[in-house]
Amino acid sequence: MKLLYKALPEKLEFVFYMTVVFLTRIVVSVPLLIPTHFTPQTTKLFGVTVPSYFVEHGTYFGWIATINMLQREFGVFKVWTPYPPLYSVFIYALFLVARNNFNVAWDLWFLLNALSDCGTATLLWKIVYTNWAKKIGFEGAYYALQLYSVSPLPIFYVLSASVYDPQIVFLFVLGYYLLKRSKFVASAFVCALGASLKLFPALIFLALLASKEKRKLLFTIYFVVFVLLLNLPFYVISPSFFLSPFYWQAGRPPWSSIYGLVLGDSIGAYQISSPIYADLSPPVIPVKWDYYVLGIVPSPSVLVKPLAPQPERPYSAVPQIAEILVLGITFALLSKRKSAFENSLLSITSAFFLISPGWSPEFFLYELPILAIALNPESYFKTSVFAQILLLVEYPISLFVLPPVVNIQIFWTAVILQDALFGYLWLKPFIHHTESL
Repeated sequence: MKLLYKALPEKLEFVFYMTVVFLTRIVVSVPLLIPTHFTPQTTKLFGVTVPSYFVEHGTYFGWIATINMLQREFGVFKVWTPYPPLYSVFIYALFLVARNNFNVAWDLWFLLNALSDCGTATLLWKIVYTNWAKKIGFEGAYYALQLYSVSPLPIFYVLSASVYDPQIVFLFVLGYYLLKRSKFVASAFVCALGASLKLFPALIFLALLASKEKRKLLFTIYFVVFVLLLNLPFYVISPSFFLSPFYWQAGRPPWSSIYGLVLGDSIGAYQISSPIYADLSPPVIPVKWDYYVLGIVPSPSVLVKPLAPQPERPYSAVPQIAEILVLGITFALLSKRKSAFENSLLSITSAFFLISPGWSPEFFLYELPILAIALNPESYFKTSVFAQILLLVEYPISLFVLPPVVNIQIFWTAVILQDALFGYLWLKPFIHHTESL
């Protein structure tokens, strides 16, 4: 590999880097784009007509297709999801372009994830390559960045088409890239668009306010205006459906976190009193742990009815209060220290994931580029490799391969080590100086 590197002119390094990204994201996806065997047959679930493939396979994309079927029957503004309201429009538009053909929509979903991660890889090169080359030389910077091109986590989530996070990660990184180039209007719009599809990109806004970055007030004004423009129409059309996702998330039981470990071990499986938090995932682990390892997917029967505010329960109230306190303290300390934007971004995102009531491995897709942005190449390499090893233990190995008695022990060991890593990254800007770009 070293000989191959030396044989390449310096200007072709990026071409070779993107070739690896293209091969691992696009080319390997081609066999998965062949027509699937899902059929448009329907069945009744909790009194609502849903595609049979959702019940039979329990796939995330099957769940999306279910939402689209409900949208066509009840109207796009009369169906809510656990995500911000703009996500519903995104699903409707996806199937509209696909002419409501499941197979075409499936292929578009694959391509959106693959192209988004290619975009993220491109932006990472532009953001960190020159800075890293100054520290460890062009050869070291090249190989450090190649780690992202072959990282199993983004490749897995592109190929599995199980989430839409690669698309939001691209908006997240693009917002940062534009912001660092003083394109405040464009950056604010991209971050607002990302936050209107999934809330994580809003962490850029919080991190920027806590930093010493100049003209952050200008970005704040643009960001708030764009968030209002993208979301206020949904509230005007239907306030109850607009608020339903937030009500649902407020009462959602914790999963794959320390909270889930404590609750699952102490009180056992969550007792369902209504279909609002009915778990429709295939049972792959002992019932005692089901709700505390896998995030609950809402039943289609509740998506067409606006939710009332859910009563606060200890399992949801405690982590929510803890998250507000930890983020508030972190914000105050970073502001007092007048930290660099990259330091603030690393600390705030790590604190968010550390204290979050729930955890899914795809969340680390957001942290991977932040590690490259905020850490030196050596720290990025070590942290990225260690984290992804833990994630590979969590999903899919510990849940689907090992015997149930063994996998639950390994799973929670990985969760504890993962939280220890987030704790270290959260405190790192306060303990060690992290150079900004």
